[in-house]
Amino acid sequence: MRQAVIDLRRALDAAEAFPGVDAGRVGYAGFSLGSIIGATFCGVDLRPRAAALALGGGGLGPPETDPLRHLGRFSPRPLLLIGAARDQTIPRSATEALFAAAGEPKQLVWFDGSHHALPGKALKAMWLFLRAPLGLAQDE
Repeated sequence: MRQAVIDLRRALDAAEAFPGVDAGRVGYAGFSLGSIIGATFCGVDLRPRAAALALGGGGLGPPETDPLRHLGRFSPRPLLLIGAARDQTIPRSATEALFAAAGEPKQLVWFDGSHHALPGKALKAMWLFLRAPLGLAQDE
């Protein structure tokens, strides 16, 4: 977990060095492990302006790397959590714990699906959520 967060931070450092990359319009989207890692990353890095995390949770690993310890610092940046109502990998209680650990503004949306079969409208909800905080027009 620690190395993954370091890698994300260094990747963002590198991306910001490219012409045409607007460092003020950085968001984070992750699924499953990418959501769990992203919850920690977003809690320790100030650059993401919004995050959409799907199929993640907290309280699943060692306390020192648990995203429950970090996600609260993401506030007041907007956060969307997406859960799958029939997820057999991430328990509903783990998703709800992550949501409880987050500060405002935050949203939790449940879709009917499993960990391996989340409907496309969940991805669309993530995209629609990220557009406004990143200053993207409806057609971008």
